[in-house]
Amino acid sequence: MNNYNAKSKLIRQNRQNVFGLDTELVNNINAVIMEQPSFLAEDSFVVYAGSNDIVIDIRSTIGL
Repeated sequence: MNNYNAKSKLIRQNRQNVFGLDTELVNNINAVIMEQPSFLAEDSFVVYAGSNDIVIDIRSTIGL
């Protein structure tokens, strides 16, 4: 029987991103939508809402 030695394994934590976006940017988008303080302005992005989905266009925010 093979024994698994957990002590010999490296333990690491990867930086968490949401869909490849910086988590801070996502939190600030949410803050603007919820009318809370943010480094973004209301006109920094556009929100498109359909019957089944929501799309947030952040191209102008990130310089695209």
